[in-house]
Amino acid sequence: MTALLPHLPALAVVVPLVTAPLTFMLRDRGLAWAATTAASACSFGIAARLAQYVRGDGTLSYSLGGWQAPYGIELVVDAFTAMLLLIVTGASTIALLVSRSGLE
Repeated sequence: MTALLPHLPALAVVVPLVTAPLTFMLRDRGLAWAATTAASACSFGIAARLAQYVRGDGTLSYSLGGWQAPYGIELVVDAFTAMLLLIVTGASTIALLVSRSGLE
């Protein structure tokens, strides 16, 4: 298990949330598109790695803030969640790549 793998469920949520205000603050449309596309591609990579892990080793869970499940928030990635992450991030990445011509 790599050092980053246990944190991938949280990164799947954090990457788009951090990128959204950044793209809002960028004035240049091309730069905002590039940042959004990069974040979407990064999210797709995270989803692919999570799917690869879940396929081989089973469910992956991540407790936020160090609190366990009855009292805290726990992110759980199973086979269904990984498939949905792949579909959504893949579709958004393709849509962003295709929409570049409409930005002009």
